Amino acid sequence: MRTARLFTAAALLASLTGCGKAPEAAAGDAQAGLDALYDRSAMLVDQAGQVVRPQVAAFAADAKSLRQAVAAWCGGGAGSGDRAAAQAAFKQAFVRWQTLEVYQFGPAAMDQHALRDRIYSWPLTSTCAVDQAAASCDPAIGCDASDVLVNRKGLDALEALLFRDSTDHGCPPQAAPAAWAGLDDATRWRRRCGWALAVATDLEAAAQALDQAWRVDGGDFVAVLSAAGGSGNPFPSTREAVNHWTDALFYVDTETKTMKLGQPSGAVANACGVFAAPCPAALESPHADLAKEAILANIEAFQVAALGRSLDAGGRGPGLHAWLQAIGQPELANTLAQQTDACREAVIAIPGTLRAALQSDLAKVTAAHDLCKLLAVTMKTSLTTTLGLDLPDAAAADAD
Repeated sequence: MRTARLFTAAALLASLTGCGKAPEAAAGDAQAGLDALYDRSAMLVDQAGQVVRPQVAAFAADAKSLRQAVAAWCGGGAGSGDRAAAQAAFKQAFVRWQTLEVYQFGPAAMDQHALRDRIYSWPLTSTCAVDQAAASCDPAIGCDASDVLVNRKGLDALEALLFRDSTDHGCPPQAAPAAWAGLDDATRWRRRCGWALAVATDLEAAAQALDQAWRVDGGDFVAVLSAAGGSGNPFPSTREAVNHWTDALFYVDTETKTMKLGQPSGAVANACGVFAAPCPAALESPHADLAKEAILANIEAFQVAALGRSLDAGGRGPGLHAWLQAIGQPELANTLAQQTDACREAVIAIPGTLRAALQSDLAKVTAAHDLCKLLAVTMKTSLTTTLGLDLPDAAAADAD
């Protein structure tokens, strides 16, 4: 699911030079007077510069460490190194990326989210496609993941390569990788490891490209947001820039609440065709069992945007909560805070992995979905109406 408010790469790239603070375009922005009560531009700059940009830089570092760990595991291509260390590096990068899943605006949203999908293509994942790519990889010749379909690379592909103990392929008989059955286990591991290193190398390059687009000495997307409404800027007004940011935050509605909690728990339609019953096939992170960690990272990322990053023990930085307070809506601000906390606590209360909880305590998974749904309803109704935001098409179409 994607939001509809996307801008072209050309428009964005044209704005990534010489950006300075520009006045908001009054034409077409009926909310221009809101800045007399609350500085929306300052909120965006704080969230983008103090929250998102450091996370992007940290993920780029994680991706480098992951590539190094995969290379160490592969050694001479035999896969005889420390796989546990590579798995640990994957877990760190994966959970970090789950924070950035909620911040898919700016560079990550360009070209229909092309860079994001190169890094992580879920739910467009295919263990079979990954195994077909691995079967064609000969480490002695060299393998390259830079120009393959996104369901053969990225974090989801690395998960399939790093966390399965069996060398059996994950394809139906009619799609079985050519000659895989005739390969011994050592050769299978060499090919799987070779493809893992190719994927990790491409992932590092993609992470660096995203980081460069955010860096002050690179694309400096924070400056683009700051200059919203200026000549040549992809955002004709501060309101459009704010909408672009809040569109991304609805990830916790359409993906986290519906797809990551609702579908596996049977609360909404799923791949299993069941209702009020577990659907393990709908789980994110099927091999590393990090579905619960992913959900929690999503919600905590939203929490920072909604409640503001902490400035000190007793105060908060700019965010949706402070904006609501400034325009005289303390009750809605408190409701947003309480519902976000309740959603997060309910996820924390799910025992063990999400996969195990589907069987041992489905009621707690369902309760987490229901509490996160209350937050989603508030986002789609009171919040958007009160703040004058546009509801993204994906959220409007979400029947859950």
